[in-house]
Amino acid sequence: MILPYLLSAFTVFGGVSYYKKGIHKVVKVVVRGTSQSIARSILKKTFKYDSSIKISFSPGPKLSSILNSHKDKLPLTCGVYEAKCLSCPSIYVGETGQPLKLRTYQHLNAIKKDEPDESALVVHIQESNYMHIIDSSSFRLIEPEPRPWKRQFMESVYISKYEEYFPLMNREEAMKIDPVWPPFLKNFVEIKK
Repeated sequence: MILPYLLSAFTVFGGVSYYKKGIHKVVKVVVRGTSQSIARSILKKTFKYDSSIKISFSPGPKLSSILNSHKDKLPLTCGVYEAKCLSCPSIYVGETGQPLKLRTYQHLNAIKKDEPDESALVVHIQESNYMHIIDSSSFRLIEPEPRPWKRQFMESVYISKYEEYFPLMNREEAMKIDPVWPPFLKNFVEIKK
């Protein structure tokens, strides 16, 4: 039958679309007038006035969906981040839904107030008898990610990857991942030194 081919040709030009809805066949007309007359002529010639076929109208794409947004997209500042110790090769890998500047401030404030419950970095400093120094300029986002579950998942992947190369300051385990996945996923994680 030639109708589906004709209708798909009109669909390319934004005119007519054809699909089955339950038992009834529907012809959707986008532009009133021209598309309607094309749809009617196809119906007359192909289906011989079949009453189960309906013609309906739907608007074309709105101008706002065609044009780009006038707003600039801000870079993500939340995600998986790292911090380094100046005195040893230890690295801390964490995740945050807050802006990284705020999370960095929280870590540095916890170090200043000597609050080990607030930051694993304080524990690292205490374990070294206060001989180690955390590099405040080393805090950097390694994986921008706004979604919490994916952020926690990526933190686990980065922790398992970093464990191979550096001692970690992390004191809590990250999200549990099936042991089958980390060897495969580590190939997609790049360590930037």
